[in-house]
Amino acid sequence: MESIFILLAQEKVLEWPKLGIGGVIIILLFFLAGAGLSYFFGKTTRSKQEKSKYWNIILHYSLKHGLDAQEIAIIKTFFTSLSRDKQEELASSMSKKMFHFLLLQYLRKFRSDHPKANVSILARLFIPGNMLHEKLSSIQDLYPGEACNILYNQKEFMCTVMKTVQNEVLLAHPDLNPTGLKAKEQIELYIFRPEFGSFTFHGEVKAIGKDTLIFQHTGALDYKNTQKLMAQIALKLVLTAFPEPYYYKSILAEKQREAKKNKVTPEKKGHYIEELQLDGSVKKTFIPDREEASEERPIEPELMLNVKPLVIRGVTTKVSIRGLVFNPAEEPDSRDVNSQELWELELELDETHKIRCIGKLIFNSGTYLFRYSNFNDRDRDRLERVIMKNDPVKEQLS
Repeated sequence: MESIFILLAQEKVLEWPKLGIGGVIIILLFFLAGAGLSYFFGKTTRSKQEKSKYWNIILHYSLKHGLDAQEIAIIKTFFTSLSRDKQEELASSMSKKMFHFLLLQYLRKFRSDHPKANVSILARLFIPGNMLHEKLSSIQDLYPGEACNILYNQKEFMCTVMKTVQNEVLLAHPDLNPTGLKAKEQIELYIFRPEFGSFTFHGEVKAIGKDTLIFQHTGALDYKNTQKLMAQIALKLVLTAFPEPYYYKSILAEKQREAKKNKVTPEKKGHYIEELQLDGSVKKTFIPDREEASEERPIEPELMLNVKPLVIRGVTTKVSIRGLVFNPAEEPDSRDVNSQELWELELELDETHKIRCIGKLIFNSGTYLFRYSNFNDRDRDRLERVIMKNDPVKEQLS
């Protein structure tokens, strides 16, 4: 009989619980909440992936056109400020016209206090291919849509080139009234070209309206090479360890010790002292004279005179305004190269001109790189002219 009751009890335990209407509603709510969260997180993830994909397109374009890390940070802030639809439209079409229009609006609104930097960014991103390698020589070399900067009375603002006629250019700006510019006022027109640097036209305002002005070039044209360019040319050079006596003291002392190995060691001067030991023996100890006891002795003058100047001769493979790469005629002693901090450079620009400066020599992965530490303006200008005459390219000294 007991077994029958136990069986009935087990059957009761295994019986599926009966759900009321309230339980069914709770289960449905849990199910709907889970589905909703899954949809929300899935949509958020897809949205982030799409935004990342769109930004990567803009990033690739910016890197391709040579923007540095600081400029790319500005582009990212601009791109983030756009609506999602605008981001998608811009990245999908990669319309330069749309990109230029939206970026120009952003820079004028949020970065009006950095007009020169804005001009540089716009020039790198949107300069036409046929103008990329053109160096400016007159107003006629400007192209419609080119960004420029007006400088006057320690103030500046950005404009856009509309049209050029002879020595005059029509410039556009959304609102010129706050600038306070007047006709006949002396101003400067700043232009940036990625392959060369900055150009400044000196002139005056011929006429001015609400959103346009006519600039007349009446003065000089200044050029400043702000780019890191180099030329792959072969120039003779001589490097001499600096300063005299050509070696740092540690190297010279080591050479002194090496020289002493080949000499007969003179008899040491001094005296013995005797000490009685506990076992009755006597211990003798030699005490050298004071001048012999010092380990740190001055470098012998005759050795300094006998040391030859540490000189490295070679021929350059790359030359820039910041440094040069060269091949030595003979491999120098690595000990000398690594220990010597400063070197004096003599660089032969041509048969009649040589330039000299102090700098540092770096040896890395089989490459000899010399970095200038001091340069006078005359020699720097001479070197820059040589670089510009020999098909300059973007600097890459490493």
